[in-house]
Amino acid sequence: MTTKSPKDTAIEWFNRVWAQGSAAAIGELMTESAVVHQEGGVDVRGPAAFLEFHRQMFAAMPDLTLRILRAVGDDKLAAIHWEAVGTHRGNLFGMAATNRPVRITGMTFVIAEGGRLAEGWDCWDVGSLKASLAI
Repeated sequence: MTTKSPKDTAIEWFNRVWAQGSAAAIGELMTESAVVHQEGGVDVRGPAAFLEFHRQMFAAMPDLTLRILRAVGDDKLAAIHWEAVGTHRGNLFGMAATNRPVRITGMTFVIAEGGRLAEGWDCWDVGSLKASLAI
């Protein structure tokens, strides 16, 4: 049994999956029954579905990088405040490529079990993102 805290698990998730772009880390760090609740009431269930979301994000922004701004947690839960930047080079949330720089800020609330993501809730500044890409 792991002694990794939910905060440590969440930090590892964001560093490997998003900052390093590791698709392989998704299967390693997410339970099979995990659910990620995204903006607009969209739920992504399990590693296979999350892998597809990850692929779409990196297809839209191949140079995507993420940094953790703040991380807090206790023995059951963690919250990560993050910033992602990249260049809009493909379809992103239904918007064709603009080749404009993209900056997304958000927060993710995480429940981790045994060193793996079990459930998460995302809150992004989608309005500012879409406004910055509007032509």
